Amino acid sequence: MTYEEASRDDLHDRCDEALAKHEIAILYDTGDGLLGSAPPRQPKVRHVGFKLSRPDTGAFAFEVHFTGFGVFIQGDLSPVHPGGFGSRQYKTLGWFIGDLSPGYLAQKFLDEGYRPKLAADELEGLMEEHEDWGIPEDSLPDLKGIVEELRDGGGDLVSDSRLYDRMTDAGLGHLCDDGVPGWDHVPDEVKWLVAIQKCFCREYAKLQGRKENP
Repeated sequence: MTYEEASRDDLHDRCDEALAKHEIAILYDTGDGLLGSAPPRQPKVRHVGFKLSRPDTGAFAFEVHFTGFGVFIQGDLSPVHPGGFGSRQYKTLGWFIGDLSPGYLAQKFLDEGYRPKLAADELEGLMEEHEDWGIPEDSLPDLKGIVEELRDGGGDLVSDSRLYDRMTDAGLGHLCDDGVPGWDHVPDEVKWLVAIQKCFCREYAKLQGRKENP
């Protein structure tokens, strides 16, 4: 399976399938201190790195590093940035193997961006409940036209600022009071990140089991 194939429909299942045979290996572990001797007043921080890959290939292999600044992920499988990507805040190994929801995990690792098709989905939902959202009947044709343009790839609405201007000109600016529709994480990035975390948790648990029962 290639990365492109795994990024098509049924992405959750395909991501899990791509990582199903991965095995974990420890790259380094400084234990309860830094490499070498730390200055007397410097707190000791554990640095540990892991590689997860299939035994027969480097495809979809990735590394997870836990440092004094957070979590960093890189490798052949690096769906966010070719050079790797890291957590926004200081996060630990113990945190990463926890029960983390996709949305929460995405907040800690991924950037949000404007997605025209997502904006179309959101506005289409508002059209269905137009009375609740204060959308006059005579504004629905304008809103429908905006949705169709967004579905066609954005057209003139390729940026959130242009969508805001169009909505305002159509008398629908109040729908942007809480932000322009269409802002979110890239769905494919979220699904790959979730698959990476699930794979790591699975293999790390096996590693811990081997330590307890050598």
